[in-house]
Amino acid sequence: RQRVIVLEPATGTRRDVDVSALGHPDGMAVDEHGAIWLACVGGGIARLTPDGAVDRRLVPPSTFTTSCCFDGRDLVVTTGNHSEHAELGGCVLRTTLAVGGAPAAAARV
Repeated sequence: RQRVIVLEPATGTRRDVDVSALGHPDGMAVDEHGAIWLACVGGGIARLTPDGAVDRRLVPPSTFTTSCCFDGRDLVVTTGNHSEHAELGGCVLRTTLAVGGAPAAAARV
């Protein structure tokens, strides 16, 4: 349905954010401000603010972006292929941002 489902834990409310204009949503990561960095097949990477607005876009050298994650202030992006640069195939790309990833919760044993 090309939507991101947002759940508000404090209230238990749920809402859908339509991301169809961005491409097909795939993997995502959350930054330290609570924004979602969403990998969109056919649309690069979009940053969605907590209210669902797109406030930033990244255009990697492949339109087939599949996922992303943070490594400190670096955003790591995976791609499925590079039809634009076939010699790259599917690969991992990295860029440094002014924002870092959300702190990871401690695992329970």
